[in-house]
This record gives sequence, structure tokens and C-alpha cells, in this order.
Amino acid sequence: MKRDPRTAAIPVIVVSIVDQPATGALLGADEYIVKPVEKATLLAAVERCLNRRGRIGRARPILVVEDDTATREFVAELLSKQGYIVSTAANGVQARARVADSLPDLVILDLILPEVSGFQLLAEWRVNSRTADLPVFVLTSKDLTQEERDYIQTNTGALFYKQELWHEALINQLQRVVPPVLMEKL
Repeated sequence: MKRDPRTAAIPVIVVSIVDQPATGALLGADEYIVKPVEKATLLAAVERCLNRRGRIGRARPILVVEDDTATREFVAELLSKQGYIVSTAANGVQARARVADSLPDLVILDLILPEVSGFQLLAEWRVNSRTADLPVFVLTSKDLTQEERDYIQTNTGALFYKQELWHEALINQLQRVVPPVLMEKL
């Protein structure tokens, strides 16, 4: 469905007994819910999908958490050119404060950060009811162990390595999860 231009814009919610939301996201799912499903969870997913379809001026920013200035600015500019509102954080402490202050639409998170690591932030966000469903993409240069990859796969929507060609894949995945803000015509 996501490859066919006639059906690509139709929101897809995967409901599965298999707990692999990253795989669902890579296949183009807009939402991924693990069975058994509570009514409120399903209705919230449907509402998020419907809200994303006609986003005019209602979008919250995408938070880019990256300690390397050049990379942070590059990612922010890349997303801005695609029509996204972007805010940034240079370390884990700033990211924690930004998310506490105002929930973003999505976080692009580096794992290697000064003071508070990306793993620590992710763990904090997943146990907090306010941020448990916060979409997170990881963009890292860290050589991950199998245990770390499994944790990232379970707790985030996507994993991108800085050493690989990640730009186009990130934008494609991002457009599935958080469509850009539509500009109102004057």
C-alpha cells in the first residue's frame, strides 16, 4: 500500500501479537499496536493517524538531540527543507528539559551524549506515561551490541547509523510517522 501512489497516504495501523514496532515502521505502518489491544489505545492510534492527515499549523516540532554541532545543524536543516518544524538539543540534559516543557511530535536521538546518554533518556521516556508513546528514531555512530540493538528495536521506531547512507531513509521513515506541516496558501 505504501509503495502505490494511489494508496500511500492511507494510514495503516498494524495490530499484531508480535512485538516488533520497528519492523512495522520500516514496512510503512503509521502505528503499531501489540495484542491484546485496549480500546483506548486503538482509538488513540486512529486519532493520531487522522490528525496527521490534515496537519495545518498544528504540528509540534521534531526534536533533534545531537551533541555534534555540525551534525545537529545538518539534520535540522535537512528536516526544515522537508517542511518540518525543528528544535534542537545539544545534550541529554537539554533534551530532557525540552521534552518536559513541550512534547515534540518525534525525537531523533543520538545515543552518545554528554551527561545523560540517549539510552538513559529513552529509558526515562518509556517509563513515563506522558512520554511512553513518544516516537523516537535513533541516529547514532555507536557500534551496538546485540542486546543494545534489541533494546532499540523494541523501544524506538527506527535505527539509523551515521556511517551508512541514512539521509533518504530517515526522511522516508519520518514522512510515514510524522507528515510535514502543510503550508496554508495566502
